[in-house]
Formats: sequence, structure tokens, C-alpha cells
Amino acid sequence: MKPELKNCLISVNAVHAGQTKITGVCKKGSDYQVFASNNNMMISKRENVNNDGTFSLSIPPQLEGQLLTVYLYHDKNGGSFEFSIALVVEAAELDKITSVEDYCLFSDLDGFIRGTYRGPNATKIFLTIDGVDTAILTINPGEGEF
Repeated sequence: MKPELKNCLISVNAVHAGQTKITGVCKKGSDYQVFASNNNMMISKRENVNNDGTFSLSIPPQLEGQLLTVYLYHDKNGGSFEFSIALVVEAAELDKITSVEDYCLFSDLDGFIRGTYRGPNATKIFLTIDGVDTAILTINPGEGEF
């Protein structure tokens, strides 16, 4: 999900306990970078902002209630901080399947059922076909798709 620019410079998606990414959107431009800190200690590398204004920062897992700050940095003329935004790490998301695409035996010949999920931990699923449960399958954590 791409957040809207609430303050016209930077906006960040919610961060939940255990997550290892901060994502958001900010001012576009090849001269812009973002990074994150926790209690004034840098917890991510400086990352370039993508052409569409989105960004993604890798961070170590954080605890609920931690205060994080994401900084927008302009790397021109010696560098300057444009803006920062603070956020509090929220409670961990429960593992949950959020969508499953329709599947038709006659048109989906590759045999795969696709969907999305959220949550930092592996999720297990099973299918019920004609009232019979299939074997339990593991969905490994990743990009939120299976």
C-alpha cells in the first residue's frame, strides 16, 4: 500500500513489532535519501528514494512501543535534512490470509491457487474440496503472496 503524502514531504506506513522493513513515500528526486533511527541511533543504511517517490528501509526487528524516526535527506550542496517523521512501533500483526483469488478447474490449468497474507511468521493453510480437507501447507514469510 502506498501512503499519501500527509505533510507534503514524507509519509510512512505503520510499522508493527517484529517487522524488518519501513516503507513509505516522499518527495521525488534522485538527490533524496532516507534513513531511520531509534533513540538517535541509526538503524538503517541511507537508501535512495525510488523514481516514483517510494522507499523501503531494512531495519532490525523492533519492539512494540519503540519510537522510530525516518529522515528525508537531500544529498546536494553538502547535504541537508529536509524533514523527519516520528512513529511508534505498533503491536505485531496477527498472521492472516487477506485474499484468495478465484480458482476454476477448467481455466486455471497451471494448478496454482494464489492469494495474499500479512504477518511476520509462517502461516499454514489447508483447502477444503468437496467437504474434504487437504494436507496442511506452509506459507513461508516473504513478500506476502502465495
